[in-house]
Amino acid sequence: SHISTYNNYGGEIQTEKVKIKRNSVRVKKSTCALPLLHAHYYSSGQLTNCGCVDANGQGLIIGDGKNSSFRKDWESERRQRILSSFAKGKPPQLCQNCNAYRPLTYLGADVFKRVASSSRLPLEFYLNFFGG
Repeated sequence: SHISTYNNYGGEIQTEKVKIKRNSVRVKKSTCALPLLHAHYYSSGQLTNCGCVDANGQGLIIGDGKNSSFRKDWESERRQRILSSFAKGKPPQLCQNCNAYRPLTYLGADVFKRVASSSRLPLEFYLNFFGG
C-alpha cells in the first residue's frame, strides 16, 4: 500500500503501534476542504459533514436521511455554522484535533488541475490527497 502514515480521526486514535501522522500546528482559519468533499451517511441514516474525521458520528452530524433530503441537510444552518467556524478561529473540537486538515487553497493544488470528470484519477491524486 502507498499509505504508510495514518490519520488520527480527530484525536480519537492515540497509539504507538502504528505510525500516526503528527498533527501539524497550523492555525485553522481557512475552511477545511474535506467537509466540502466528504459527506458520509452512517447506517443509522445520520449524515456527517466529514466522513474523514467524524468516523463515529460524534461531532459533525448535519442531518438524518430518514427525516430530510441530502440537499436540505447539505444546505442546513448546522453545516454553515461548521464551515464558518474556521474563519472565526473556533472550528469544532474534532477539526481542531484532526491531522487531515486541508485549507481551501488545497483545492487549487496541481493534483486537482489534472483531473477530468470522465477519466480515472491518477495515482498521484490519491498519494497527495490522502497524504500517504
